[in-house]
Amino acid sequence: MKRLLLIGATVSFYFLCMSVDADNIWIISATYGVGNKQEDVAPQLKNMYVTHGGRFINFTVRSKFLKKTPAPGIRKALTMTYKIGNSYRNVTYPDKTRVLIVPGVRLTDEFSLGKAYYGAKNSWIDVTDYMSKAIKNNEKFIVNNDIFGSNPCKGVHKKLCIFYSEGKMLKYKYIHQKKEFSTDVFNSEK
Repeated sequence: MKRLLLIGATVSFYFLCMSVDADNIWIISATYGVGNKQEDVAPQLKNMYVTHGGRFINFTVRSKFLKKTPAPGIRKALTMTYKIGNSYRNVTYPDKTRVLIVPGVRLTDEFSLGKAYYGAKNSWIDVTDYMSKAIKNNEKFIVNNDIFGSNPCKGVHKKLCIFYSEGKMLKYKYIHQKKEFSTDVFNSEK
């Protein structure tokens, strides 16, 4: 089953959650700017998607991140076209808006773990099953290679990325390597 869920709020936070396999998402085009002052930022977005191993996209739209400032001092927007299977989607995100695309996460009212990944750069391992058990058993541990039984990106500082649903919203938490994970992380606002 493939479907697209788009959740929006008027406070400049839009969350996009796609229930498809990661390799079925293709960024076709992306521009950043306002009016006729637009810059092509598709290469940065495609690189970001590849950088996360094709597992997720998570960033806030802003000039500094996209390294383009086509209209200094004016609020800009990111316009992106992407493909899921045979379906094309066009979306626009204003400046200071969170773009969060995580395949395979379903939105729920109560807390529900969606996906969990451990790694860095373009090397991530799926640790969803491990984290599901850890959350269920209210475990605390130091995030490291030994816990997950793998070193997905040798010589690089890694992090645990947890994507979950609560209150019909897609949410996320990052825990850096050598830091403690506990279920208390879900009780605090980011």
